[in-house]
Amino acid sequence: MKTTALTPCRIAWVGKRYLPEWNPSLLEKNCRTSEMFLTTKQNTPLNSSLKYEAERTSKLQVTETVHKRFPKTMPYISESFNKCSIVGSSGILLNSTCGQSIDSSDFVVRFNLAHVQKFAKDVGSRTDLITCNPGLMKLMYGSLSREGSKRFTAFLKREYPKATLLFPAFTYHFSSKPSFRAQDALKKQRYNVVYLHPLHHMMVKKFWKSQKVDEVRISSGLMLFTSMMSFCKEVHLYGYWPFAEDVDGNPLHYHYFDEKAIMLSSEKLKKRIHNMPAEFDKYRSWHNKGAIRLHVGHCTVP
Repeated sequence: MKTTALTPCRIAWVGKRYLPEWNPSLLEKNCRTSEMFLTTKQNTPLNSSLKYEAERTSKLQVTETVHKRFPKTMPYISESFNKCSIVGSSGILLNSTCGQSIDSSDFVVRFNLAHVQKFAKDVGSRTDLITCNPGLMKLMYGSLSREGSKRFTAFLKREYPKATLLFPAFTYHFSSKPSFRAQDALKKQRYNVVYLHPLHHMMVKKFWKSQKVDEVRISSGLMLFTSMMSFCKEVHLYGYWPFAEDVDGNPLHYHYFDEKAIMLSSEKLKKRIHNMPAEFDKYRSWHNKGAIRLHVGHCTVP
């Protein structure tokens, strides 16, 4: 399958030529992904405490009940992924026909319960890891009561039958309970639930601040991009497009799966906690230096 990867700045793929300042090992050195990406029994001992990433004065005591929720060691560390695709939710994916290209990957990451099956031709259907914002989950499924849990599991079975769910359970103190509740609700359904380690989150934020990405909070897209660079030989980004128009000036939906979601005004964008354009500039730079593939055009099947 042949794919295109052009942006309004006419980015062109220049091949693999890792320059020292763009070497992915720099991310591993600063963010310790292979050791701290997810919360495990190994990096978070019993009776230790977890400091919440966004509430530095708040801590969670790792009791036996909490500790048993974590995997013993870091998942994915022993895997060898040649091609990983990280799929954002930008409307630029509509009519892209990138689904086959995405599904041909060894590992696919998605965000915040984005719908896929109805849009599989453009976004693919394979999902290995998907982030789940506790606040969004509460908005969609309440507190996972009996009825909410039923709808939640039905949605997951339809959209992501084999995915692992990644919760930022230790960002704020109020993120832990709904994340744990989701894990309990999915236990019988054999879904795997993992938690982002708050220390890794802090290190990633610190690294990108040193790279002049100035924002209140880094996005989930930047967080997972950073992490996957340590696990994957090739990283491909799809749907990472923070603009209201495509390369030809055509208006876009904010999310490919939601026609009602619209782009924020320039004034409102300034008040957001994420600085998507600044993040995009970094993806573009990494693309131009041959470290990643940034796909924002159409994917064509020969």
